[in-house]
Amino acid sequence: MDTTQPRPATLTAHYRETMRQFPTAVTVLTTAGPDGPHGMTASSLTSVSLDPPTLLISLQRGSRTRDLLELDAHFTINLLAETQADIAMRFARKPGHGAFAGAAWQISETTGAAVLETATAHIDCRVSERVEAADHTLVLAEVMAAATHAGRAGPLVHYNHDFRGVTC
Repeated sequence: MDTTQPRPATLTAHYRETMRQFPTAVTVLTTAGPDGPHGMTASSLTSVSLDPPTLLISLQRGSRTRDLLELDAHFTINLLAETQADIAMRFARKPGHGAFAGAAWQISETTGAAVLETATAHIDCRVSERVEAADHTLVLAEVMAAATHAGRAGPLVHYNHDFRGVTC
């Protein structure tokens, strides 16, 4: 029997507002789909371990990306530069194949997913485990390859409902 009490709407609103104060890196997750490359903006990336190299992403249940990772367990994380808010918005507004129009990309030999040529770095991954949590799926992934791309701007972060660069 489920004895979970509904949470007050105010708690959800306060939690959302509080999490807006937590800056997160902005990435584009790409994978191969039956109609070509698929991508979505994601800021729920966490490094889990260096030995073996492992990361975690969180995907909303019912999202196209989550469903595609059920078919093909390989994906690439593209870390965006502070100058790439337009790319982040494009993949957030129109996730999927259409977001690639006008973007420079190539296929990763490791995953078969798209690598954005202007990203500051990319990480090629293979899903190792999925954990259902609330309305999301936590995806643990083995890092198969990683590369940084020298000479690019600093990272793009999402903070308080806005994209920003990092000032050091």
